Amino acid sequence: MLHDANALIREWPAVQLEMVAYLNSLEFFAIVFAAGVADEGVGYRETVAAFCQGVEMAIIGIYHLRTTTFVRYESTIKLYEIWNRRLVAARLSQAMKPMQQIIDQAGKDRIKGTGEE
Repeated sequence: MLHDANALIREWPAVQLEMVAYLNSLEFFAIVFAAGVADEGVGYRETVAAFCQGVEMAIIGIYHLRTTTFVRYESTIKLYEIWNRRLVAARLSQAMKPMQQIIDQAGKDRIKGTGEE
């Protein structure tokens, strides 16, 4: 997903309050998982798609605040990195099954020479 940093700078005054409120809500959600207080397995199963999409939608705001203030959103970033990596791995594992079948079959395919059965 591409973001227009110049557009954000132009529009920041108009969206700042809502963006900061939204990012703070992501951070409040992430803190309990990143700190190990809440059951991360249950949280992942129930909220991974919405959380990761929410972070991706607002990542330019996180970037802007990290580069212009001392606000870091560390728990949001930590949880996003872990959960997004897990999502990608799950998608890749589904793609790996057919590829592994091709690899396995390729190792078995042989052309028999003259006189071989």
